[in-house]
Amino acid sequence: MCVADVAASVLFTPASRHVMLAAGSRSVHSTPWISPGGQCMGMISLHASRPGTHITTAEGHALDALAAEAAAWAVWRQTTRVHDALEDLRTSAATSAHRTEW
Repeated sequence: MCVADVAASVLFTPASRHVMLAAGSRSVHSTPWISPGGQCMGMISLHASRPGTHITTAEGHALDALAAEAAAWAVWRQTTRVHDALEDLRTSAATSAHRTEW
C-alpha cells in the first residue's frame, strides 16, 4: 500500500496523521508480512519526507521478498517457541515422575 501524501490521506485518523507528520513522514509505502497460511505477521513500512515519493518496481519486488522472508522467520520462530515450551513441559514432567516423595 502506498500513501502518496500523509497530510491528505483519509487512511489516517487525525491523531495518527499528526504523529506521522510530526515525525517528518509525508509519504509511506507499507508491505505486509504474509505467512504461507495467509496470516498477517507484521508490516514493513518505508517513510519519505516528501509527499509523492514512490518506490521503484524493483524496490517493490525486493521489499516483497524481504517481507516474505520476515513472515517465514516469524512463523518459524513462533513454531520453535511452541516446540521449546512443549519440550520444557515434557522434561519437567519426566523429572517429576522420577521423584519419589512419599
